Amino acid sequence: MANFLDFNEISQRIPFADVLDYLNIAYTSKGKELKGEGFIVDTEKNLYFNPKGEDKGSVINFLHAHKGGILRDCALELKRHFLSEPRTPKLEIPVLELDHTHADVRKLGIDVETAEFFDIGYCGQKSIMAGKVAFKIIDHNNGHMGYIGIKEEKWFYPKGFKRDTLYNFYKQKQEAVILTVSVLDVIHIHGLGFPFVVGLMGKSATSSQLELLWRFKRIFLLHPKPENIRNRLMEFVFLKAPLLEKPVRELTKDDISALF
Repeated sequence: MANFLDFNEISQRIPFADVLDYLNIAYTSKGKELKGEGFIVDTEKNLYFNPKGEDKGSVINFLHAHKGGILRDCALELKRHFLSEPRTPKLEIPVLELDHTHADVRKLGIDVETAEFFDIGYCGQKSIMAGKVAFKIIDHNNGHMGYIGIKEEKWFYPKGFKRDTLYNFYKQKQEAVILTVSVLDVIHIHGLGFPFVVGLMGKSATSSQLELLWRFKRIFLLHPKPENIRNRLMEFVFLKAPLLEKPVRELTKDDISALF
């Protein structure tokens, strides 16, 4: 019965918040509800509904509505990601040779010195990052956890990559931090003279990322839709989240200082 899928077990055991984090879907949390664009989740029942449509149901139904395809395939994807034990030992993560001087790196507004500091560069090696500008990701324990890449403004993540850390978090020892979305936002803010900055690598915050953020006493959130994670942080830290009139990468040093 290796192919048997217990839809009820999958629906009950996998929390909706974990699925939303897995799909990188932004949401707010209040009481026993999670709310996002086009859905409301009852966390007690672990069920959702669309207030403007007819779709509703479990985490399986939600994934099916989000990705389409066959319902059973959605259930299988959730089971494999959240409920299955790994069958093979974790493979050693290779260290890629990255070209810090490549034209594609400069097109992103990253100079050679910054590329070397963050270990960013064009990847010519045979790998999932081949032909992309790759960013080395260091976890909160100063361990190498792989790379994410960008090509033609599209981000690529290796299979099995989880946002269990924050970009540039391992360098932070102070009590206050700037929190933003993109890796490129972090690099831009760092270049303006604010090294106390970390990035979500996505629009939402995962449970693991929230636990790391709770270590700070003060957080300055630069997010295009701060309400998505503001309520999830304010209970534990002092948080300021100004409304942004332009993208983070267009902010100047004076702009950020004024927002403080």
